[in-house]
Amino acid sequence: MRITLAPRLGAVKSEGAREEIAAEYRARKLTLAYGPLRASRSVYENCHLTPDAGPILGPPEPSTVAVLCPNKMVSEPARARVRVPDGDVDALLAAQCLVAWGGETARLGWWRCDLVSRYGGFDLFSRLTPHTTPWVLLQAARETARRHDAERRAQSGDADTKLTLFHLGFERDEQVDERLQHHKRGGKSPTAVLPTLRDFIRLPTGDDDSDDDPFDRESFERFLRLDTAKYVIEPVGRRLTGAPPAELPELVRQLLAALVPLSDEYPLPYYRRKP
Repeated sequence: MRITLAPRLGAVKSEGAREEIAAEYRARKLTLAYGPLRASRSVYENCHLTPDAGPILGPPEPSTVAVLCPNKMVSEPARARVRVPDGDVDALLAAQCLVAWGGETARLGWWRCDLVSRYGGFDLFSRLTPHTTPWVLLQAARETARRHDAERRAQSGDADTKLTLFHLGFERDEQVDERLQHHKRGGKSPTAVLPTLRDFIRLPTGDDDSDDDPFDRESFERFLRLDTAKYVIEPVGRRLTGAPPAELPELVRQLLAALVPLSDEYPLPYYRRKP
């Protein structure tokens, strides 16, 4: 968003000059809107403004906001969206699906659902969504885990400051959601595009009517221990010490490692970020 600061009408003593300025902005299709200044802190600091600096000139599109204030001109470029490499997003998606699967009632019992199961979710979704059933099962389990994670975070007064495996910030969360939908539309099975799942999950199919494989707790725990994590136990969960890693793969490995030792309840490993 570009923020343009123009001369404040109140500072122009000549009525004719004020009319000329208003006409100029009307010609540029900017609408004069009186109200408190709402801009980022950097705009205030760069312009030496206070929140009552003046009225806002708002354009019909959100790309530009013009603000009337005394004889100051500045522009602030929009922050470019940082896209995570698809390989890193796939690794995150695989980790989320594995933890969501492992936390189901028949395994660790962290959330009350039985979705990735022949006699649970498969029996229902194979009839409702026959072409995308494997993805729907994992998606439903992942959403159950995400909601449980959100409920646990909400027990504290600073839920949004906690970075967890299912809450990594808007841009990352949005990108992994988009990646899941991309794979779901692609027609390939989850174990084909996310090979990590193949070592743990045998997704039920219509061609195989055998029972679900037993849960191998030790293998699951070895997967989580691919890295080591230092954390302290707090009422809401396990808070990892230090600053969260900047790189997504390292962040995911740390959050997975903090799930160990496995407990009867979801331990909610998290990093605290500055609000």
